[in-house]
Amino acid sequence: NNIGKEKISNRSYALKHYFREQINAIPKLNLKTPENDRLSCAIQTLEVVGKNVVSVQKELIDYYGIDTRPMSTYGLNGVRISFAIFITKKDIDYLVNALKSISA
Repeated sequence: NNIGKEKISNRSYALKHYFREQINAIPKLNLKTPENDRLSCAIQTLEVVGKNVVSVQKELIDYYGIDTRPMSTYGLNGVRISFAIFITKKDIDYLVNALKSISA
């Protein structure tokens, strides 16, 4: 309550945009979440092309300590990633590097 909804919302969008900018340059990473801010915010779903979502989720938690949720219904085959207000750009960089490694 002390931070305020507007600051939380702005931070969420900033983290989302930063993450998407990093991911867009990596061909084997496919964002499933709409880019439009009206349709998505701090939760993003990402597919590692050619990999099963359960194995991606397991590698992220086992090797990098990154907890995600596998989304396999409706053909998503992606991990759901949530960017809470306390996440930093350094955390996102770590995630992106882990995803690059897994996708290689």
